[in-house]
Amino acid sequence: MPIKCRGAEDAAYLKKLEAERQAMTGPTAEYYRLNRGAHVDALYNEPSDPVYGGGPAPGREAWGWFAPFDVVCLVEYQESENREPSVREEGQEVEYDAILRVAALAWEQAAPMGATPKEDDVVAVFEHYWDVVKVGRSGNVLDTPTTVAWTINVKRREHFAPERRLP
Repeated sequence: MPIKCRGAEDAAYLKKLEAERQAMTGPTAEYYRLNRGAHVDALYNEPSDPVYGGGPAPGREAWGWFAPFDVVCLVEYQESENREPSVREEGQEVEYDAILRVAALAWEQAAPMGATPKEDDVVAVFEHYWDVVKVGRSGNVLDTPTTVAWTINVKRREHFAPERRLP
């Protein structure tokens, strides 16, 4: 007789536990979702900027941002450890890395229906804007594909600040 895994049955309960744990200790982040249906620059693979010859509208509307929303997350960030300075002919620039963990239940309640976090989005947390560089699911329930959270790797660039793209 095969052994039945109860992980899928317990997923709703475990998602609720993860959301409660993060809500008690985590800061609120403002999440900006990029509309990937907007015009894309062929060379840089970024949404085109009408100032440089692309997009249907003046200003930054061509970036195609959806309305931002707030979501509670946990942040793994130590400025001294995650600082990556580099010096080139153009000057010095510094990048910072961090990891955000967002409970799946908190994401489902905050984000528009069916939306998922994706690369190239922007997150504002700790009074800084961060580029989303990698997204994955985390916290698998036992041996099932069901997860309880999102892991979002973000990068803060001083030279090409993420907030330059926002409306």
